Amino acid sequence: MNDKFSIIVPTMWIPEKFTEAIKKYLKSSLLQEIIIIDNNPSQRPILPKDDRIKILTKGYNIFVNPAWNWGVQTSKMENLIILNDDLVIENINNVFETLTECDFDLVGLDYRNLNLGNGVMLKEKKGDMTNGFGCFLYIKKYKYITIPEDIKIWYGDRILFNTIPNKGEISFDKTQIELSRTIKSSNDFIHIINKDKENFKKWISIAHQNKLF
Repeated sequence: MNDKFSIIVPTMWIPEKFTEAIKKYLKSSLLQEIIIIDNNPSQRPILPKDDRIKILTKGYNIFVNPAWNWGVQTSKMENLIILNDDLVIENINNVFETLTECDFDLVGLDYRNLNLGNGVMLKEKKGDMTNGFGCFLYIKKYKYITIPEDIKIWYGDRILFNTIPNKGEISFDKTQIELSRTIKSSNDFIHIINKDKENFKKWISIAHQNKLF
C-alpha cells in the first residue's frame, strides 16, 4: 500500500507566502508530488528545483473548480490533498500521517480550531458544511466527483460535501493564513460567482432527481 500523497493547488500567485509553503511541503517524505495549476503564468516566481513539482497551465485563468478537476485527473496517488494557496501548513507530515489512518472518504478543514495548540485533530463531521471547509480537502482519487465545468470558483467543495456521506473535519497548529485577495482582484469574479450560484442550483435540482444524495 502506497501512503504517499499528491497535493493539488490552483494559484494566481497572489498570496506572497505560497512559495514558502511549497518549500515546507517538499520536506515531507510522504509527498509524492505537488501539482500546481498555474492560472497566471506571467507572475510565476522562481520555484525550488524538485522533480516532485508539476506545473499545469493553459496559459490563462481556468478558475478553481476546473483546476481541481485537471489536477485530480493528472495526479498519480490515491491520497489527494486539494489545498488553497493562502495556507502555509508547518506540520504537513503530521497531517499526512493522521490522514493515512483515517476511514473518512472526505475530510475538510475545521477552520474554527486552527492553531489552538492541540496538534493535529481529526473528528467526524456532523451537520452542514462550515466556512473554510474547502480550504483544505482530503479525498481518495476514486471518490472524487468531477465538478461541472460551468461552476468555476465556488461550490466545488459543496458538491463534494453533498455527494460523499462519510466525512471528517481536521484542524492543526502552526498554520499561517493569508486571506486571498484573488476574488477582490477583478470585478469579473463577482459576475462569475453569481453565475456559479445559478449553475449550482441547477446541479442541485438534477442531483436530487438522480438521487445523488
